[in-house]
Parts: sequence; structure tokens; C-alpha cells
Amino acid sequence: MMNGRLFGGNVLSCFYWDGKTDYRRAPETKEEAKKRIEEFGKWLGDEKVLKDDKSDDELEEKPKEPEVSNEVAEAIQKIVDEKLAQLHK
Repeated sequence: MMNGRLFGGNVLSCFYWDGKTDYRRAPETKEEAKKRIEEFGKWLGDEKVLKDDKSDDELEEKPKEPEVSNEVAEAIQKIVDEKLAQLHK
């Protein structure tokens, strides 16, 4: 059904798994991983970017959105509690 179909510009090859073959991604270098992560971030439209002067685990993040006021948070919590109570009846 899916064998031979086009998906994302690639031709799919579908077959039954033999139960033994390991299809996980081959190990990659830090540079390859960094490039893959940056490209994926750009694809998502995210502004998080790895910096060369930082370790691979550190990210530069865009400023946080303003926090929700206490009144709004309490109202949301009340609704969530009511819905949970209804589910557990």
C-alpha cells in the first residue's frame, strides 16, 4: 500500500521487519548533530540557536512571554479541578 509512494520528495520502501535488524540512526559526530539541530530549529521557526562559544547543551533562548496573572491562573486551575472532579465521578 505504501511501498513505492512519494513522501517528502523521497520514494518509500516498505517491508516487514525481520525482528533482528537495527534500523536506528547511525552514530553522528558533534558537528553533524549540531548542524542537524540548527536546521531542525530553523525548520520549526524557533529562535533557539546553538552558539559556538557555548557547550552543545547550552542554548540561547528568546525572552520569555509575560506571565499569566494570578487571577487568570486561579480561574484556569478552578476549571481544571472541576473537570477532573467530573472525570472521577
